Order: sequence, then C-alpha cells, then structure tokens
Amino acid sequence: MNLPGGDSAARGMITGMVLGAHLGMEAIPSHRLDRRQKGDRVRGLLEKLSSQRPHRPME
Repeated sequence: MNLPGGDSAARGMITGMVLGAHLGMEAIPSHRLDRRQKGDRVRGLLEKLSSQRPHRPME
C-alpha cells in the first residue's frame, strides 16, 4: 500500500507486528536471523517475547 503523503515504514512495521502476532516466531525463516550481525540476540529476544504470549488458538 503506497498512499500519497503516507509513511510506508510505519505501515510495514504495523504489518510485521500483526503478522508476527498471528503466525508466531516459527514463521521467520532461520536464514534471515542467521545473516544478521546480532541474530542470536534477536532470536533470544523473540523467544522471550513469545513465551509471554497467551497460547490461545486464533479463530
């Protein structure tokens, strides 16, 4: 979505947050984290965050 005068970075961030909440950490390809300079730190933070979410099935 590219609207005049809009902020595509903010839309991308919100889209990522919604998809991440819905699909979970398992949806992130491991090679994406492996290529990052601090991939292990990011992976650890994601695991910590995902352990705090309620485990309810989405309807």
